Amino acid sequence: MQNTSRLPFFYRLFIGVLRVINPDAADLVHYRKQCEIYEKKIIPEMTKEAREMILRLGEAKREAESAFYELNERYTKVQDDLFSIQGKYKALKERQHVDPLTQLLDRNGIKNAFHREAGNIHRTATRMKGQPDISILLIDVDKFKEVNDVNGHDIGDKALTIVASIMKSSFREGDIPGRIGGDEFLEVLPNASIAQAQSVAEKFRAAVQNHPFLQTLGAGVTVSIGVAKADLDRYGPSEAAMLDAQKRADVAMYKAKRIGRNKVCVAE
Repeated sequence: MQNTSRLPFFYRLFIGVLRVINPDAADLVHYRKQCEIYEKKIIPEMTKEAREMILRLGEAKREAESAFYELNERYTKVQDDLFSIQGKYKALKERQHVDPLTQLLDRNGIKNAFHREAGNIHRTATRMKGQPDISILLIDVDKFKEVNDVNGHDIGDKALTIVASIMKSSFREGDIPGRIGGDEFLEVLPNASIAQAQSVAEKFRAAVQNHPFLQTLGAGVTVSIGVAKADLDRYGPSEAAMLDAQKRADVAMYKAKRIGRNKVCVAE
């Protein structure tokens, strides 16, 4: 039975009389009255509150999204700053291993660069299930002792700096040249197959052979080049991988000298 205490007096009186005469009819009339009240007053009020709640939730969502985007922008900036600092640190560290004559990386610098690039390539290949390609060129200036003996060490040094300059301009962006001692150079070629490395080596060999100044020195300055691909599948991005590749490139380079110099040979 519904409570009628909050309804108007005459309505309550009417319901009371009707309930004496016909209780079922009284209940039916009262039920319809309650439905009318819900339809005209309570439901609209509830709908208004729900709309207001939805609006408040929407505003809260927009504020949360704005805060998220702001935090994401800050995070991205911090990450960019961190990468920049890391890059400057690496560059500063590598400058500590620069050959003073040619301004190329020295033996330790080129070794560090190989390990860094090999590590990046190996991780990417493992994640993407691809082939980790990193090759090296071992370059030796042909008959350099004769160049020094005939022209003097100053001219010999100039010849080496020219060879270094051709290395910087002939190789691909991202390739890393270094001087590992005397008239011997080494180039690290990240993401280069053996065929790509051979093509790059031929381009460099021809550039040295055709350089105007170098061709005025005796019979002309040329280079012999050995090409090898590091076996990251077997050794991983380790020192052993570089030593193995360098050893095989050295064998190929001496083969180039044996068959007449001014050649490019690929390691077996």
